Amino acid sequence: MKNKLKVAAMLLAAGAFATPSWAALSINFNGTNNGTTVTGGTTCVDNAACDTDATVGHIQTATTLGTLSITSTTGNSGSPTGSLSIDLHGTPSATGTFTLAISDNGFTSPPPTNIFLAANVSGNSSPDVGGTTGVAGNVSGIGFISGGNLVFATNGTSTGTFGPTAFKAGAAAGQAGPITTASPYSLTEFITINITALATTTDKAFQINGNVSTVAAAIPEPASVSLLGGALLFTVAAIRRRVKRTQA
Repeated sequence: MKNKLKVAAMLLAAGAFATPSWAALSINFNGTNNGTTVTGGTTCVDNAACDTDATVGHIQTATTLGTLSITSTTGNSGSPTGSLSIDLHGTPSATGTFTLAISDNGFTSPPPTNIFLAANVSGNSSPDVGGTTGVAGNVSGIGFISGGNLVFATNGTSTGTFGPTAFKAGAAAGQAGPITTASPYSLTEFITINITALATTTDKAFQINGNVSTVAAAIPEPASVSLLGGALLFTVAAIRRRVKRTQA
C-alpha cells in the first residue's frame, strides 16, 4: 500500500512539473522560410537564458543582427487558444532586410474544423524630427497553421503573403479558410522587414507589430435563421401567386 502511495505521489509530482503546451513558444531572428520550416538565424525559446520574462507563454528578449540593434522584442502566446503576437523595437545603423518569426504549438481552441486563419503586420517609425522620418521602410508577413503541431512549420495552410506596407501606412493583413486540420496544431507568423532609408537625426528607432490567430466560423443565430426561413417562404408564396395570375 505504501509503495502504491509513493508511486501515486511521484506521478502527481511529475504532472505538476509537466511542460505546459505553450512552452514551445519561440522567436526567430533572421531565419529563412524554406517552404517547410524556418531554418537558420537565432532562436529564443520561452524561459531559456535569452528570455528575461519568467512568465510562461511570454518572451522578452533583445539582440543584435549585424547593423540592426533590437532593443526589445516581446512575444505572447494564448495557447491553448489560437493566438500569437509579437512586438519589436529596433534601431538600425544602415539599410537592409531582416526577418522575424514567432511560433508555438499545442493549440486546441477553437477546434480546427472549418476555422479561419488570420494574420496582420504593421510598422511604425520614430516621431518625425524636422519633418524627416527617423526610419523609412516596409514590412510584409505570412501566417501558417499546421496540423503536424511542429514549431515554425510553414508547410501547412497559409494566409498567403500580405504587404508590403510602408511604415506608418497601417497594417497589412491576410486570411485563409475555412480550414480543417488535426488537433493540436501549431501557428507561425513569418515577417520580412525592409529598411530603405535612415534620417540624419539620432532618432532612428522603429517598431513592428504582428499577430496571427485562428477564428471559429460564425454560426447564424436562431433568430437570423428564422428570419431567413420566413423570407424564403414569403418569396416562394409570392412566386406561386404570380404564376397563378399568369395562368389565369
